[in-house]
Amino acid sequence: CEHRDLNLSIRRQLQMCIRDSKDNSLAVRGEAMLSLGAAKVPEEELLPILLEALDDSATQVRLPALESLHQMHRISPSAVPGVARALQSEEPKVRIAACQVLEKIGKEARSVGPELVRLLEESDPELSLATLNALAAIGSENVDHLEKLTTLLVSEEKPLAVAAALAIGS
Repeated sequence: CEHRDLNLSIRRQLQMCIRDSKDNSLAVRGEAMLSLGAAKVPEEELLPILLEALDDSATQVRLPALESLHQMHRISPSAVPGVARALQSEEPKVRIAACQVLEKIGKEARSVGPELVRLLEESDPELSLATLNALAAIGSENVDHLEKLTTLLVSEEKPLAVAAALAIGS
């Protein structure tokens, strides 16, 4: 009986988060995304809600959705296209969070390698580091990747040079 009550509580929490994810208020939608990340809801039920939130026009919704995705034990490769779209955001924090999710997905996110390499052309060191970590996790077999990565080996920013070396070695 206790197990059934727990499942019922989880179902109610999920229903509330789904309802709130469609609210007119940015704050309510963003909080719903954070709540989903902390919920004990099966990941296969969370994924569609979080992926839908990645297409929200508001950073206050996309960023918590990415953070919740990152908290998942295992992120399905089916999340890659939605997360890749987040790499196009104007907001650096969203792009950084997307890189962190792609890093966690690993080799199954290899298709976004070229998009990640393009991010290395930006001057934000935090974004560059997150991008390099993602590239290291997904692998860097593409010759174009290697050319850009080798230029970062001599970076005065020590963390970037180390991350570039790790990305090349993957």
